[in-house]
Amino acid sequence: IPFFILIMRAVLLLVAALIACFLVTEAVSLTLPRARLTSVTRVSPQPVGLDLCPLCVNFMGQSINELLNIILNVGVVGTCGELCGYLPKALEKDVCDLLCSYVGIEEFIKVVEKADLDPIYYCQLTQICPLSTAKANASRSNP
Repeated sequence: IPFFILIMRAVLLLVAALIACFLVTEAVSLTLPRARLTSVTRVSPQPVGLDLCPLCVNFMGQSINELLNIILNVGVVGTCGELCGYLPKALEKDVCDLLCSYVGIEEFIKVVEKADLDPIYYCQLTQICPLSTAKANASRSNP
């Protein structure tokens, strides 16, 4: 008979625990506000309008010689950050990393070598600038 009493106590404790869990769950659900679904209006995406062309032409006009020397003297680099890290100024490093990441390290190096020290041509080869935009921006930035 004592074994039977132990089992009954265990069952009663289990039932009491389940009732307590149920009561706590109900109390929490009563205090939390219920979310109401509202209608969803679809919005068509808008272009960001980030124009990197003037940045590219200005930066490459100032840094293409340095980048070419870095590529020729250092040799193979694995990342944009590593290549651009050789530039002396923090702003140059940031702009270089932005443009390099935009086109990819391999394309960036290939085009620097191919552009023949012409920043406008570089920006056109990387398709950061279309032909007409690059000429317009170059004429505005060099009075």
